[in-house]
Amino acid sequence: MSDELSITVSGSGELPEQTRKALSDALAKHGRDLMDEAGRVAAAQHSGAGDPMITPGMVTDMDVWLRRGYIQRGRSRQEKIAHITGLLASFIGGFFINNITEPWGAIGVVLCGAVLLGSVHWGSQ
Repeated sequence: MSDELSITVSGSGELPEQTRKALSDALAKHGRDLMDEAGRVAAAQHSGAGDPMITPGMVTDMDVWLRRGYIQRGRSRQEKIAHITGLLASFIGGFFINNITEPWGAIGVVLCGAVLLGSVHWGSQ
């Protein structure tokens, strides 16, 4: 079977072409997410031989779960690295802040602050 699906959205015929393209992309992304989650649930419930089967009820349930935000995506590798880097910079900065009266302590605080800001910025990309 083809992966193509024709959907009619009322009022979309009056939209400019770029807006229609954005709507089409958003619907396709939602559909991919919905199918991924329904496939995951079908695989978890499957206990016999053969391929897991996605039922209409699974599709309906996953649609509700996605729209209500019950399904959260995990953090990307970049976000994890940035989070850990920020935590380490904060802890090491605490050591330097205890020695702020020393020149190396002040320099360390500034460097840890710069690393922390950089990791927050990099992780939000």
